[in-house]
Amino acid sequence: MKLSPGLRTAFVLIMLIGTFFTFIPAEKADAGPMTVVQTAITPPSQTVDVDPASEGLVMFSGTCEATTYSPLPINVMLQASCDAGTAVVTPASFVLTNTQSIADLQIAVRIPPLTSNRVSPVVRVDGTFTQGGTTSQVGGSEAQVVVKKFFRLNIYSDKPYTEVTPGEQTVFNLKLLNLANCDDTFIFEVSNQEKLVDQGWTLSPIPKTTLEEKGQRTITFTVQSPQDWHVWQNKVWVIEMNVKSETSQGTVKEPYSLYVRTKGVHIPGFDPIFSIVALAFVAAMVQRKRIAE
Repeated sequence: MKLSPGLRTAFVLIMLIGTFFTFIPAEKADAGPMTVVQTAITPPSQTVDVDPASEGLVMFSGTCEATTYSPLPINVMLQASCDAGTAVVTPASFVLTNTQSIADLQIAVRIPPLTSNRVSPVVRVDGTFTQGGTTSQVGGSEAQVVVKKFFRLNIYSDKPYTEVTPGEQTVFNLKLLNLANCDDTFIFEVSNQEKLVDQGWTLSPIPKTTLEEKGQRTITFTVQSPQDWHVWQNKVWVIEMNVKSETSQGTVKEPYSLYVRTKGVHIPGFDPIFSIVALAFVAAMVQRKRIAE
């Protein structure tokens, strides 16, 4: 079938119009260039002290930067979080524009006292921004918080005082507690051991003891009193101990004292005062006899 010249012209025009609309980008007419808002935290990691006497506070710096070609202002709203504490970002809301597209941030992070050294807190900053009638997500950022080790211990005994007779062996039960936020190894020393040994005492050594964080253990310490006491000796002996944290290289230590009373040797019918008087009387009689001779 042959088309008339007029119909052919109309058909060609329709085809050209369809092709023109096919090659027009679908969203170019309505959508402007994309706006991107991104945060950053520096440095990437910091150490925090969680000793009971510390505040557990650490500060990070940061920035929030926008890339935009739109003349419309960008309203930014940020939030900070920490998975093992609390975090606050300042400022939390502000406006960015083409002429001022970056803002400085401060992030304060607080980690609770006594937090375990095994914990690895992560601080995050993210949020949203609004430009015109559109709300989008701010590119978030992260930083690492390293929990510093601290060392503490406690040593005590339910019965730090006892009484013994000559050559008697006695056992002290010492309770050792690791109050640090990490595992630790403890060394026991008797500071006056040499003096006690010279006096005839026998002290059992206490091996190194390793305790996990917040762990405790009962340690047995055996002592034996001297065999040859003097008659009527009645004395309280002090065993001066030191417990040191080996992991802290001995910088953390705890002194503790144990007390042993030697009750003396009683001989029936023997009275020291009477004996002294009797010896004096005998000496006087001997002296008188010598004079008479």
